[in-house]
Amino acid sequence: MSVMDALLAPEARQTLEALFISRSQASAGILIGHRRGLRFIIEKAIPTTAGYYPSPRTYARLSALTKNAIIGFFSFSSEAGLGRMNPPPFAVGKVFLCPKGKPEARLSWRAFSPDYEGRFILRPVRLASLKQKT
Repeated sequence: MSVMDALLAPEARQTLEALFISRSQASAGILIGHRRGLRFIIEKAIPTTAGYYPSPRTYARLSALTKNAIIGFFSFSSEAGLGRMNPPPFAVGKVFLCPKGKPEARLSWRAFSPDYEGRFILRPVRLASLKQKT
């Protein structure tokens, strides 16, 4: 199986870092962008709710609002719960970002793509970040 990767655009990275620094109550949200082959291109991060995923009804409304541009989700919740969760069907094949390391350190991310093969699994996704032009 081919390895998927994700590219985090400057605007999305800036939003995620601002949420992280401010310890915002909006600790999760959606990722807006598009896919090119095996690459997720993450253009924006929009905080929406606490937890890993929105409800199916909320997801449908957000998807319509963003013209079906949701390519993933993010959460600042503990990564420890990821292995025990069952992602909703709408999350399969999208990208999921969660923070890596300690909260006091510089923000870095782990990326996964939920998949289903008789049971839910989280496939690792390589993550790169575009540098912001100065």
